[in-house]
Amino acid sequence: MRAEYMQDGCGLDYLDMTGRMLMLNAVSEFIGCMYNMMGSNLMEPAAGDPVMRSYNMSEEDLAFELQLLRLFRKEIEGSDDGWVDVLPVPGNSNLIFLKGANGTFDWVIRDQRDKEFSSNPLHPFFKKDEVPKAMDQSKLDGHLYFATGTWAEKLEHDAESRHYAEGGTAANWPGYAKLIQRELIASQGYRFPRTETGVASDEFIPHRLGESCLMVSPLVTIADFFDFCSRSDWGHTRQEKAQKTRNKKIGDLGAINMELSDLPVSVTWLDAVAYCHDYEQRMGLPVRLLTIEDWQQVAPPPMDFSHVSSVRSFVVKNGEMPDDPIYGQLGWGIVGGDGKLGGNSSHRYRPDGSMHYGPNLKWVDNDEGVPFLSVPGFGEWLSDYQHGSAPIASVATGQSIVGGSIERNLCPVHMTMSYKGVKVGFRLCYVAHLDA
Repeated sequence: MRAEYMQDGCGLDYLDMTGRMLMLNAVSEFIGCMYNMMGSNLMEPAAGDPVMRSYNMSEEDLAFELQLLRLFRKEIEGSDDGWVDVLPVPGNSNLIFLKGANGTFDWVIRDQRDKEFSSNPLHPFFKKDEVPKAMDQSKLDGHLYFATGTWAEKLEHDAESRHYAEGGTAANWPGYAKLIQRELIASQGYRFPRTETGVASDEFIPHRLGESCLMVSPLVTIADFFDFCSRSDWGHTRQEKAQKTRNKKIGDLGAINMELSDLPVSVTWLDAVAYCHDYEQRMGLPVRLLTIEDWQQVAPPPMDFSHVSSVRSFVVKNGEMPDDPIYGQLGWGIVGGDGKLGGNSSHRYRPDGSMHYGPNLKWVDNDEGVPFLSVPGFGEWLSDYQHGSAPIASVATGQSIVGGSIERNLCPVHMTMSYKGVKVGFRLCYVAHLDA
Protein backbone atom coordinates (compact mmCIF):
# COMPACT_ATOMS: atom_id res chain seq x y z
CA MET A 1 0.00 0.00 0.00
CA ARG A 2 1.13 3.57 -0.61
CA ALA A 3 0.79 6.42 1.88
CA GLU A 4 0.44 9.74 0.07
CA TYR A 5 -0.02 13.35 1.19
CA MET A 6 2.88 13.03 3.58
CA GLN A 7 3.27 15.60 6.34
CA ASP A 8 5.07 18.80 5.28
CA GLY A 9 8.80 18.73 5.91
CA CYS A 10 9.20 14.94 6.00
CA GLY A 11 11.12 14.96 2.71
CA LEU A 12 9.00 12.20 1.12
CA ASP A 13 6.29 12.49 -1.51
CA TYR A 14 4.91 9.10 -0.54
CA LEU A 15 5.80 5.97 1.41
CA ASP A 16 5.18 2.40 0.29
CA MET A 17 4.29 0.10 3.18
CA THR A 18 3.57 -3.59 3.41
CA GLY A 19 0.74 -4.76 5.60
CA ARG A 20 3.32 -6.22 7.96
CA MET A 21 5.15 -2.88 8.21
CA LEU A 22 1.87 -1.12 8.95
CA MET A 23 1.12 -3.62 11.70
CA LEU A 24 4.61 -3.27 13.22
CA ASN A 25 4.28 0.53 13.26
CA ALA A 26 0.95 0.18 15.02
CA VAL A 27 2.67 -1.68 17.89
CA SER A 28 5.96 0.27 17.75
CA GLU A 29 6.09 0.59 21.55
CA PHE A 30 6.75 -3.17 21.70
CA ILE A 31 9.39 -3.08 18.94
CA GLY A 32 11.78 -0.65 20.62
CA CYS A 33 13.09 -3.28 23.03
CA MET A 34 14.40 -5.25 20.01
CA TYR A 35 16.68 -2.45 18.79
CA ASN A 36 19.91 -3.49 20.49
CA MET A 37 23.23 -5.09 19.56
CA MET A 38 23.49 -7.50 22.48
CA GLY A 39 22.02 -10.42 20.55
CA SER A 40 21.49 -11.09 16.87
CA ASN A 41 18.16 -9.26 16.61
CA LEU A 42 19.62 -6.91 13.98
CA MET A 43 22.18 -9.26 12.42
CA GLU A 44 22.16 -11.56 9.41
CA PRO A 45 22.32 -14.45 9.83
CA ALA A 46 20.54 -14.42 13.18
CA ALA A 47 22.13 -16.86 15.62
CA GLY A 48 21.47 -17.63 19.25
CA ASP A 49 18.65 -16.47 21.48
CA PRO A 50 17.25 -12.96 20.98
CA VAL A 51 17.92 -10.32 23.63
CA MET A 52 15.11 -7.93 24.51
CA ARG A 53 15.39 -4.78 26.59
CA SER A 54 12.12 -5.49 28.35
CA TYR A 55 11.81 -6.49 31.97
CA ASN A 56 9.52 -8.08 34.53
CA MET A 57 7.39 -9.60 31.77
CA SER A 58 4.75 -12.33 32.05
CA GLU A 59 5.08 -15.53 30.00
CA GLU A 60 2.22 -14.35 27.82
CA ASP A 61 3.92 -11.00 27.13
CA LEU A 62 7.22 -12.73 26.33
CA ALA A 63 5.49 -15.02 23.84
CA PHE A 64 3.86 -11.99 22.20
CA GLU A 65 7.26 -10.27 21.93
CA LEU A 66 8.84 -13.30 20.25
CA GLN A 67 6.01 -13.44 17.73
CA LEU A 68 6.55 -9.74 16.95
CA LEU A 69 10.27 -10.37 16.58
CA ARG A 70 9.60 -13.09 14.01
CA LEU A 71 7.41 -10.69 12.02
CA PHE A 72 10.00 -7.94 12.42
CA ARG A 73 12.74 -10.23 11.08
CA LYS A 74 10.63 -11.18 8.07
CA GLU A 75 10.10 -7.51 7.30
CA ILE A 76 13.76 -6.44 7.47
CA GLU A 77 15.01 -9.57 5.71
CA GLY A 78 12.72 -8.83 2.77
CA SER A 79 14.67 -5.72 1.79
CA ASP A 80 18.26 -4.55 1.42
CA ASP A 81 17.37 -1.14 2.86
CA GLY A 82 19.18 -0.27 6.08
CA TRP A 83 21.62 -3.18 6.12
CA VAL A 84 25.38 -2.53 6.41
CA ASP A 85 28.31 -4.90 6.09
CA VAL A 86 30.63 -5.05 9.12
CA LEU A 87 34.24 -5.25 7.92
CA PRO A 88 36.99 -5.95 10.48
CA VAL A 89 40.46 -4.56 9.79
CA PRO A 90 43.08 -7.33 9.68
CA GLY A 91 45.58 -6.98 12.49
CA ASN A 92 43.66 -4.14 14.19
CA SER A 93 40.96 -5.20 16.64
CA ASN A 94 40.28 -1.58 17.61
CA LEU A 95 38.79 -0.54 14.25
CA ILE A 96 35.95 -1.76 12.03
CA PHE A 97 34.42 -0.32 8.87
CA LEU A 98 30.72 -0.24 8.04
CA LYS A 99 29.85 -0.53 4.36
CA GLY A 100 26.46 0.67 3.18
CA ALA A 101 24.69 0.94 -0.15
CA ASN A 102 25.94 3.01 -3.09
CA GLY A 103 29.50 3.28 -1.79
CA THR A 104 28.62 4.83 1.59
CA PHE A 105 30.80 3.88 4.55
CA ASP A 106 31.64 4.76 8.13
CA TRP A 107 33.96 3.42 10.79
CA VAL A 108 33.85 2.67 14.52
CA ILE A 109 36.77 2.90 16.96
CA ARG A 110 36.78 0.80 20.13
CA ASP A 111 36.22 2.78 23.36
CA GLN A 112 35.72 6.09 21.53
CA ARG A 113 33.18 8.42 23.15
CA ASP A 114 30.58 10.55 21.37
CA LYS A 115 31.46 13.70 23.31
CA GLU A 116 34.04 15.07 25.71
CA PHE A 117 33.75 14.28 29.42
CA SER A 118 31.99 16.77 31.70
CA SER A 119 32.41 16.40 35.44
CA ASN A 120 29.61 18.87 36.15
CA PRO A 121 26.07 17.94 35.04
CA LEU A 122 24.79 21.20 36.59
CA HIS A 123 26.72 23.36 34.10
CA PRO A 124 26.07 26.11 33.04
CA PHE A 125 24.01 27.15 36.07
CA PHE A 126 26.69 26.09 38.54
CA LYS A 127 30.44 25.98 38.10
CA LYS A 128 32.12 22.84 39.37
CA ASP A 129 33.45 24.57 42.51
CA GLU A 130 29.93 25.84 43.33
CA VAL A 131 28.52 22.32 43.74
CA PRO A 132 28.59 20.95 47.32
CA LYS A 133 31.34 18.34 47.61
CA ALA A 134 28.94 15.75 48.99
CA MET A 135 26.70 16.17 45.92
CA ASP A 136 29.51 15.71 43.39
CA GLN A 137 28.87 12.51 41.41
CA SER A 138 31.70 13.02 38.93
CA LYS A 139 33.84 10.15 40.27
CA LEU A 140 31.38 7.52 39.08
CA ASP A 141 30.78 9.40 35.82
CA GLY A 142 34.54 9.59 35.27
CA HIS A 143 34.96 5.88 36.00
CA LEU A 144 32.37 4.98 33.36
CA TYR A 145 33.74 7.45 30.82
CA PHE A 146 37.42 6.54 31.02
CA ALA A 147 37.12 2.79 31.65
CA THR A 148 38.04 0.71 28.62
CA GLY A 149 36.48 -2.55 27.55
CA THR A 150 33.06 -1.68 28.97
CA TRP A 151 29.86 -2.18 26.98
CA ALA A 152 27.51 0.59 28.03
CA GLU A 153 24.39 -0.94 26.51
CA LYS A 154 24.96 -4.30 28.20
CA LEU A 155 25.85 -2.65 31.50
CA GLU A 156 22.53 -0.80 31.45
CA HIS A 157 20.69 -4.00 30.53
CA ASP A 158 22.34 -6.03 33.30
CA ALA A 159 21.70 -3.24 35.82
CA GLU A 160 18.03 -3.02 34.95
CA SER A 161 17.66 -6.81 34.94
CA ARG A 162 19.18 -6.93 38.45
CA HIS A 163 16.77 -4.24 39.65
CA TYR A 164 13.73 -6.35 38.79
CA ALA A 165 15.34 -9.67 39.77
CA GLU A 166 15.92 -8.28 43.28
CA GLY A 167 12.31 -7.21 43.72
CA GLY A 168 12.42 -3.74 42.19
CA THR A 169 9.42 -2.36 40.35
CA ALA A 170 8.72 0.23 37.68
CA ALA A 171 7.42 2.49 40.46
CA ASN A 172 10.75 2.62 42.36
CA TRP A 173 13.01 2.58 39.29
CA PRO A 174 15.70 5.12 40.34
CA GLY A 175 17.28 5.94 36.98
CA TYR A 176 20.24 4.43 35.18
CA ALA A 177 22.92 6.24 37.20
CA LYS A 178 21.79 4.61 40.45
CA LEU A 179 21.15 1.24 38.78
CA ILE A 180 24.58 1.18 37.16
CA GLN A 181 26.24 2.10 40.45
CA ARG A 182 24.52 -0.89 42.11
CA GLU A 183 25.46 -3.18 39.24
CA LEU A 184 29.14 -2.17 39.34
CA ILE A 185 29.27 -2.79 43.08
CA ALA A 186 27.53 -6.17 42.81
CA SER A 187 29.20 -7.60 39.71
CA GLN A 188 32.58 -5.88 39.42
CA GLY A 189 33.51 -5.10 43.01
CA TYR A 190 33.39 -1.36 42.38
CA ARG A 191 33.95 0.63 45.55
CA PHE A 192 32.04 3.85 45.80
CA PRO A 193 34.24 6.84 46.70
CA ARG A 194 34.53 7.44 50.43
CA THR A 195 31.81 9.74 51.74
CA GLU A 196 32.87 13.17 52.96
CA THR A 197 32.31 13.36 56.73
CA GLY A 198 32.27 16.12 59.33
CA VAL A 199 32.18 16.72 63.08
CA ALA A 200 28.88 16.48 64.94
CA SER A 201 26.98 19.78 65.10
CA ASP A 202 24.30 20.79 67.61
CA GLU A 203 22.21 22.23 64.75
CA PHE A 204 21.67 18.71 63.40
CA ILE A 205 20.14 15.59 64.93
CA PRO A 206 22.03 12.28 64.55
CA HIS A 207 20.43 9.22 62.94
CA ARG A 208 22.21 5.87 63.03
CA LEU A 209 21.72 4.34 59.59
CA GLY A 210 23.66 1.11 59.24
CA GLU A 211 27.34 1.81 59.85
CA SER A 212 27.07 5.58 59.40
CA CYS A 213 25.68 8.48 61.38
CA LEU A 214 23.52 10.80 59.28
CA MET A 215 23.12 14.29 60.73
CA VAL A 216 19.76 15.80 59.74
CA SER A 217 18.64 19.42 60.14
CA PRO A 218 15.15 20.85 60.54
CA LEU A 219 13.62 22.44 57.45
CA VAL A 220 15.43 25.61 56.38
CA THR A 221 13.32 28.63 57.33
CA ILE A 222 12.40 31.74 55.38
CA ALA A 223 14.59 33.79 57.72
CA ASP A 224 17.66 31.56 57.26
CA PHE A 225 17.34 31.44 53.49
CA PHE A 226 16.86 35.15 52.96
CA ASP A 227 19.74 35.88 55.32
CA PHE A 228 21.83 33.82 52.87
CA CYS A 229 20.37 35.85 49.99
CA SER A 230 21.31 39.12 51.68
CA ARG A 231 24.88 38.03 52.43
CA SER A 232 25.56 36.59 48.99
CA ASP A 233 23.34 38.71 46.72
CA TRP A 234 21.84 35.40 45.62
CA GLY A 235 18.63 37.04 44.38
CA HIS A 236 20.60 38.84 41.67
CA THR A 237 23.08 36.03 41.05
CA ARG A 238 20.39 33.40 40.41
CA GLN A 239 18.84 35.53 37.68
CA GLU A 240 22.21 36.00 35.98
CA LYS A 241 22.90 32.28 36.14
CA ALA A 242 19.46 31.45 34.76
CA GLN A 243 20.21 33.50 31.65
CA LYS A 244 23.03 31.08 30.82
CA THR A 245 20.69 28.07 30.75
CA ARG A 246 18.43 26.81 28.00
CA ASN A 247 15.27 27.87 29.87
CA LYS A 248 16.72 31.30 30.69
CA LYS A 249 14.45 31.55 33.70
CA ILE A 250 14.09 30.43 37.30
CA GLY A 251 11.07 30.43 39.60
CA ASP A 252 10.27 33.63 41.51
CA LEU A 253 10.65 33.37 45.29
CA GLY A 254 9.15 36.63 46.50
CA ALA A 255 5.41 36.01 46.21
CA ILE A 256 5.57 32.53 47.74
CA ASN A 257 7.56 33.48 50.86
CA MET A 258 5.57 36.42 52.26
CA GLU A 259 4.79 35.09 55.73
CA LEU A 260 6.26 34.37 59.16
CA SER A 261 10.02 34.04 58.93
CA ASP A 262 10.18 30.87 61.04
CA LEU A 263 8.13 28.85 58.53
CA PRO A 264 9.85 26.67 55.90
CA VAL A 265 11.11 28.54 52.86
CA SER A 266 9.75 27.57 49.43
CA VAL A 267 12.44 27.43 46.70
CA THR A 268 13.68 25.74 43.54
CA TRP A 269 16.11 22.81 43.72
CA LEU A 270 18.86 25.07 42.38
CA ASP A 271 18.31 27.50 45.27
CA ALA A 272 18.58 24.63 47.75
CA VAL A 273 21.89 23.50 46.24
CA ALA A 274 23.26 27.05 46.39
CA TYR A 275 22.30 27.26 50.08
CA CYS A 276 24.08 23.95 50.74
CA HIS A 277 27.27 25.24 49.14
CA ASP A 278 27.15 28.48 51.13
CA TYR A 279 26.61 26.56 54.39
CA GLU A 280 29.50 24.24 53.53
CA GLN A 281 31.81 27.19 52.93
CA ARG A 282 30.80 28.98 56.13
CA MET A 283 30.60 26.07 58.54
CA GLY A 284 33.09 23.60 57.09
CA LEU A 285 30.55 20.76 57.06
CA PRO A 286 29.97 18.60 53.94
CA VAL A 287 26.23 19.23 53.80
CA ARG A 288 23.91 18.14 51.02
CA LEU A 289 20.25 17.41 50.41
CA LEU A 290 18.79 14.13 51.60
CA THR A 291 18.77 11.32 49.04
CA ILE A 292 15.59 9.35 48.38
CA GLU A 293 17.00 6.46 50.42
CA ASP A 294 17.93 8.81 53.30
CA TRP A 295 14.50 10.41 53.32
CA GLN A 296 12.67 7.09 53.27
CA GLN A 297 14.64 5.99 56.34
CA VAL A 298 14.19 9.13 58.44
CA ALA A 299 10.74 10.45 57.46
CA PRO A 300 7.73 9.63 59.68
CA PRO A 301 4.86 7.49 58.30
CA PRO A 302 2.38 9.13 55.90
CA MET A 303 -1.07 10.30 56.90
CA ASP A 304 -4.16 8.08 56.77
CA PHE A 305 -6.41 9.07 53.87
CA SER A 306 -8.88 6.20 54.16
CA HIS A 307 -11.64 8.72 54.88
CA VAL A 308 -11.18 10.41 51.50
CA SER A 309 -13.58 9.19 48.83
CA SER A 310 -12.09 8.19 45.49
CA VAL A 311 -15.28 9.42 43.78
CA ARG A 312 -16.28 13.07 43.69
CA SER A 313 -18.24 15.39 41.46
CA PHE A 314 -18.10 19.13 40.84
CA VAL A 315 -19.13 21.63 38.20
CA VAL A 316 -16.66 23.69 36.19
CA LYS A 317 -18.16 26.80 34.62
CA ASN A 318 -16.72 28.26 31.43
CA GLY A 319 -14.13 30.93 32.20
CA GLU A 320 -13.96 30.07 35.91
CA MET A 321 -11.46 28.09 37.98
CA PRO A 322 -12.66 24.68 39.18
CA ASP A 323 -13.59 24.22 42.81
CA ASP A 324 -12.47 20.63 43.34
CA PRO A 325 -13.57 19.37 46.78
CA ILE A 326 -10.60 16.98 46.97
CA TYR A 327 -8.34 19.71 48.38
CA GLY A 328 -10.66 20.28 51.32
CA GLN A 329 -11.08 16.54 51.88
CA LEU A 330 -7.32 16.02 51.93
CA GLY A 331 -6.73 18.92 54.31
CA TRP A 332 -4.54 20.76 51.79
CA GLY A 333 -2.03 22.93 53.63
CA ILE A 334 -1.38 25.56 50.94
CA VAL A 335 -3.70 28.48 50.15
CA GLY A 336 -3.52 30.79 47.14
CA GLY A 337 -3.70 34.57 47.36
CA ASP A 338 -7.38 34.39 46.39
CA GLY A 339 -8.13 32.27 49.47
CA LYS A 340 -8.64 29.04 47.53
CA LEU A 341 -6.80 25.79 48.24
CA GLY A 342 -4.03 24.40 46.05
CA GLY A 343 -5.07 23.64 42.49
CA ASN A 344 -8.32 25.57 42.90
CA SER A 345 -6.43 28.86 43.19
CA SER A 346 -6.05 31.12 40.16
CA HIS A 347 -2.84 32.49 41.73
CA ARG A 348 -0.88 29.43 40.67
CA TYR A 349 -1.06 30.67 37.07
CA ARG A 350 -0.22 34.32 37.75
CA PRO A 351 3.38 35.61 37.58
CA ASP A 352 2.70 37.60 40.76
CA GLY A 353 0.50 34.91 42.30
CA SER A 354 1.09 34.13 45.96
CA MET A 355 0.94 30.89 47.91
CA HIS A 356 0.63 30.81 51.69
CA TYR A 357 0.60 28.18 54.39
CA GLY A 358 -2.85 27.38 55.73
CA PRO A 359 -3.78 27.93 59.39
CA ASN A 360 -3.70 24.28 60.50
CA LEU A 361 -0.20 23.01 59.82
CA LYS A 362 0.57 19.56 61.19
CA TRP A 363 4.10 18.95 62.45
CA VAL A 364 5.25 15.40 63.16
CA ASP A 365 8.54 14.42 64.80
CA ASN A 366 10.36 11.34 63.60
CA ASP A 367 11.78 8.79 66.04
CA GLU A 368 14.89 10.92 66.61
CA GLY A 369 12.95 14.13 67.19
CA VAL A 370 13.38 15.89 63.84
CA PRO A 371 10.23 17.88 62.94
CA PHE A 372 8.57 17.20 59.57
CA LEU A 373 5.74 19.25 58.07
CA SER A 374 3.07 16.66 57.26
CA VAL A 375 0.36 18.39 55.25
CA PRO A 376 -0.79 17.66 51.69
CA GLY A 377 0.67 20.28 49.38
CA PHE A 378 4.09 20.53 51.04
CA GLY A 379 7.16 18.62 49.91
CA GLU A 380 10.93 18.49 50.32
CA TRP A 381 13.55 18.64 47.56
CA LEU A 382 15.85 15.61 47.51
CA SER A 383 19.29 15.37 45.94
CA ASP A 384 18.82 12.65 43.27
CA TYR A 385 19.27 14.83 40.18
CA GLN A 386 18.43 13.39 36.75
CA HIS A 387 18.68 15.36 33.51
CA GLY A 388 17.28 18.67 34.74
CA SER A 389 14.82 17.22 37.26
CA ALA A 390 14.88 16.08 40.88
CA PRO A 391 12.50 14.35 43.33
CA ILE A 392 10.18 16.09 45.76
CA ALA A 393 8.90 13.95 48.63
CA SER A 394 5.70 14.63 50.54
CA VAL A 395 5.63 13.40 54.13
CA ALA A 396 1.83 13.54 54.18
CA THR A 397 1.44 11.06 51.32
CA GLY A 398 4.79 9.23 51.26
CA GLN A 399 4.84 9.92 47.53
CA SER A 400 6.06 12.51 45.06
CA ILE A 401 4.51 15.94 45.51
CA VAL A 402 2.93 15.48 42.07
CA GLY A 403 1.66 11.98 42.89
CA GLY A 404 3.10 8.56 42.23
CA SER A 405 6.48 7.21 43.25
CA ILE A 406 9.21 9.56 44.44
CA GLU A 407 11.81 7.85 42.26
CA ARG A 408 10.01 8.26 38.94
CA ASN A 409 7.89 11.39 39.22
CA LEU A 410 10.52 14.11 39.19
CA CYS A 411 10.13 17.88 38.92
CA PRO A 412 12.09 20.56 37.00
CA VAL A 413 14.94 21.91 39.14
CA HIS A 414 14.41 25.53 38.05
CA MET A 415 10.78 25.67 39.22
CA THR A 416 9.21 26.25 42.64
CA MET A 417 6.22 24.08 41.60
CA SER A 418 3.82 26.77 42.85
CA TYR A 419 1.84 26.32 39.63
CA LYS A 420 0.71 23.02 41.16
CA GLY A 421 -0.62 24.82 44.22
CA VAL A 422 2.18 23.48 46.44
CA LYS A 423 5.20 24.65 48.42
CA VAL A 424 8.57 22.89 48.35
CA GLY A 425 11.21 23.34 51.03
CA PHE A 426 14.42 21.51 51.92
CA ARG A 427 16.64 20.44 54.79
CA LEU A 428 20.36 19.75 55.09
CA CYS A 429 22.18 16.61 56.07
CA TYR A 430 25.71 15.20 56.20
CA VAL A 431 27.52 12.11 57.39
CA ALA A 432 29.35 12.54 60.70
CA HIS A 433 32.75 11.08 61.54
CA LEU A 434 32.58 7.49 62.79
CA ASP A 435 33.26 8.60 66.35
CA ALA A 436 30.27 10.99 66.38
